[in-house]
Amino acid sequence: MNFSTPLHAIRSTYPDLHGWQARGQRMPPDEPEQNSELARDDSYFRWHRISEVAAVRSGGELVVTKLDRLARSTRDASAIADELLAKGVALNIGGSIHDPSDPMGKLLFNVLAMDAEFEADLIRMRTREGVKVAKAKGKLRGRKPKLSPTQEKHLVELCQQGALTTAELCAEFSIGRATLYRAIDRAKTARLEARA
Repeated sequence: MNFSTPLHAIRSTYPDLHGWQARGQRMPPDEPEQNSELARDDSYFRWHRISEVAAVRSGGELVVTKLDRLARSTRDASAIADELLAKGVALNIGGSIHDPSDPMGKLLFNVLAMDAEFEADLIRMRTREGVKVAKAKGKLRGRKPKLSPTQEKHLVELCQQGALTTAELCAEFSIGRATLYRAIDRAKTARLEARA
């Protein structure tokens, strides 16, 4: 039995997943099993990997095109490989079967896992650097404010007068309560800074 990394073929097999308490309903992807060693972080990514590993039955084969598609770190790759070995499942990486009993197979697997982790770390580092450069150039300023400074000032004045309720103010300016409360907080902070 072969499973590839895209989960569209596996999603219909929830009741068959090892370790999941499926109660005849679809389990949300942000609730991985709490007792699983693999459910650590990056819940959406981890959930997919856990369900792939859990869906493969003894004697089956888990097929991945590249090791970095299966695990983001060397530790995760080793944990997944150990779990597959315990279940008697073969791991097919890029067309070649990983043999954990062979010393060369172990070495190659660990080198591929380290390379995958290194690539992921480089991508994260370059992304952080790119965001920092964009912010320095002023190209990454965040979301545009919902209210202009004039509108915000008028909103705070109306709120202080107490003529309208919070719900009415929100409806009048087409904003949510959180936006209203942030505008009030900014006005209070500006007043306190002006006094100091």
